[in-house]
Amino acid sequence: MNVLLLVTGRALPVSVVDDARRELADDSLVVDVVTWLPPVEALDEAVGTCVVIGPVRAVPTSGGTSPPVSRTAPGPSTPTAQAAPARSPWVRTLRRPFGRARRRIGRTVRRLVVGGVSRQFWTRIRRDGEASAVAARADVIVAMDTGAIRAGWHLARRHPAAVVTLGLAAAAREVEQRG
Repeated sequence: MNVLLLVTGRALPVSVVDDARRELADDSLVVDVVTWLPPVEALDEAVGTCVVIGPVRAVPTSGGTSPPVSRTAPGPSTPTAQAAPARSPWVRTLRRPFGRARRRIGRTVRRLVVGGVSRQFWTRIRRDGEASAVAARADVIVAMDTGAIRAGWHLARRHPAAVVTLGLAAAAREVEQRG
């Protein structure tokens, strides 16, 4: 039986996966993890698949930490044009206060956007092929925190054969019923 843990909160330690196995009372479970932040330590033996879909995508392995994968497309390796001429210091001093205010306003608006991390988490699961494949083969999907509830709800609609729960206690009941 495959169990998928959806985690948007703090970085995931191995102890959370071990607690999940103990709570679900079945050592033969295949536990996969889709997480927003990279795990604190290597999850090589603890999980089947660990997919990090947040802004920083470095996944620690037993050999060390892999380099972070950027979400932006790489630029050209060789410069194709010369740099633009520098602006005069006078223009920079005029624009600086407005730029700072604009950045503060933008940050505040982004924090107030409806959905926040839960919306971004679901959007990235939907767009990431590996995360979608892990969700498709899961029998039980567990939203471990409130940020993962939206993703769990959408996954329940996309994969009606899978049981989606909030928390490990409800997941343990479902695993026990499915045997």
